Amino acid sequence: MTFRLGVQIGMLPGKYDQALNQFSGLQQLYSLSSAELHLESSIYPAYFPPGNEQVPRVDILGAHLPFMGPDPLSDAAEIRQKSIETFSAAIHAAADCGAAYVVFHARTPSGDNDTSAWIPLLEDLAGKSRDKGILFCLENADSLYDTACIHEILHQLPDVHLCLDIGHLYEHTFNLLTRYLPLYNDTRLARELENLCDHISCIHIHNHNGFLAHQTLAAGKIDFSPLKKYRSMDIPLILESDYRQTSPDLPAQDIQYLSKVIA
Repeated sequence: MTFRLGVQIGMLPGKYDQALNQFSGLQQLYSLSSAELHLESSIYPAYFPPGNEQVPRVDILGAHLPFMGPDPLSDAAEIRQKSIETFSAAIHAAADCGAAYVVFHARTPSGDNDTSAWIPLLEDLAGKSRDKGILFCLENADSLYDTACIHEILHQLPDVHLCLDIGHLYEHTFNLLTRYLPLYNDTRLARELENLCDHISCIHIHNHNGFLAHQTLAAGKIDFSPLKKYRSMDIPLILESDYRQTSPDLPAQDIQYLSKVIA
């Protein structure tokens, strides 16, 4: 068994039906066995409309929870409650469409990365996901980008799993100088895979060009070759490059590129 290659439907161009049709074509060509839906409607035209009966027919389906809604760490109790209701509804929608896991992207306007502030919410949402029979995966991004903090959370909360986002691993790597230079002797991905592999339940893969993440795999600085050592992991490996404004050929090119990397 190897990685279950798949694509984030929300990152494909067009609205949901168009993106799903493109995914179906890629699936036929490359035997894709996983896919991920996006439940964030505010910025992804191809978001999954809850209740839609058309979902990818794959071995492992995931769903990315919304992250642009009410502040989950607001000082106002009514705003925090609204945030919990938003996440809970999304978890229900994910379960209803047959998702095996959900991905949680921690974001608050304050940028608060205090682990203790997030623990109660994560514990609550992980429990709600468990009750629905799906895995709750915390993504290393935004307010909880630091994998050391995430490692602490994973040990405290056994129902929380990790969605390792490779592009976001490098989000805070580049400064005014290094964004123009190659990544020399970079071992970060290899280290994180080794340290966190027992907790990883899915992987997001996209490149970073020193300025922006979600670049196509051949258009950035990251060396993805450490993935080859872990190719026997039976988990989704989800392409999350942003294809919404790119050539329609690029998703297929990235799938071919990635297949060679992990071969």
